[in-house]
Amino acid sequence: DKGNSTYRCSYKPTLEGTYTIYITFGGIPIPRSPYTVTVGQACNPSACRAVGRGLQPKGVRVKETADFKVYTKGAGSGELKVTIKGPKGLEERIKQKDLGDGVYGFEYYPTVPGNYTVTITWGGQHIPRSPFEVRVGTECTNQKVRAWGPGLEGGVVGKSADFVVEAIGDDVGTLGKWAFFYLAFPCSCNLFV
Repeated sequence: DKGNSTYRCSYKPTLEGTYTIYITFGGIPIPRSPYTVTVGQACNPSACRAVGRGLQPKGVRVKETADFKVYTKGAGSGELKVTIKGPKGLEERIKQKDLGDGVYGFEYYPTVPGNYTVTITWGGQHIPRSPFEVRVGTECTNQKVRAWGPGLEGGVVGKSADFVVEAIGDDVGTLGKWAFFYLAFPCSCNLFV
């Protein structure tokens, strides 16, 4: 009691959920009672992380899907917001998918080479490393990648058949998951990259 019939009250919830607060005077509910409040974890954007090719400084090219994931588990309550601005300062179209368990998948499809800015916020605050600066290169052409070696000309059963794949130029990026090496019939074997 503050001495003027005004009472300061507080509560400290220990679990997330919906709480109902009943306030009565003389056993009768006061106007608007009961109150319903939703309690969530405190927003902690520093617990979020984002990974994927679509956030790398280089290696993304026009006319290729650039993807990434955002992990929010353990980051408390908050709204996830992702924006991507292209070289002309316009917002790019983004596909978003809830993958469950606090994981969200994103894809964008750059059509113009240049600098893109990917901004990711949780509860209105930047997550670590946001905004991400992504340099989107020109369309990939076959002339920038070449392969050679004896393993591409023939081989002997039980012997290593070696060959080299080379990415040429400054703007090639890494081959990573975008280079595919496989052998067709009559056998299967392991490729060591």
